[in-house]
Amino acid sequence: MRPMVAELTSLYELYIEVILVKSEANLADVLTRVPKKWLKPQTPVVSVGFVDRYSVEALRDLHDTNHLGVDRTLHLSRCKWGDEVKREDVVRVVKECQVCRRLDPAPVRWDQGGLSVDEAWSRLASDITHYGGIPNLTLIDCGPGSSPYGASSGMKLQKQ
Repeated sequence: MRPMVAELTSLYELYIEVILVKSEANLADVLTRVPKKWLKPQTPVVSVGFVDRYSVEALRDLHDTNHLGVDRTLHLSRCKWGDEVKREDVVRVVKECQVCRRLDPAPVRWDQGGLSVDEAWSRLASDITHYGGIPNLTLIDCGPGSSPYGASSGMKLQKQ
């Protein structure tokens, strides 16, 4: 057990049991899966090398160059073609972009399954994030009623 986790378990008198859950039995996987038909483009995508005038195809080419998201693609396209670029067109192009959907699937909602548990601290969400160059371990209680309990602490880097 890592020293940070050991310290948190002794500090808060926690019992941690780590269990391998296969993907087909993992409720969290069910929540993040999307149907295959959603991953296919609804309209065929045709790319053109260089386009001078504004069109949705030209906008798609501009977005496909860097995959910068809605706001930045809108800014670049308005710099190139002026105010005739509509935000709705940019939103549609970014939503239809398969590369962006793979990197950020958040806009797609898939309501199936549940992660509820009966007791507080019986299921935790954990993550290690970096803030100010220091890794931080965050533990969040996924207990009943989405209780707001959590613990976060900086971790010391160990040379291996």
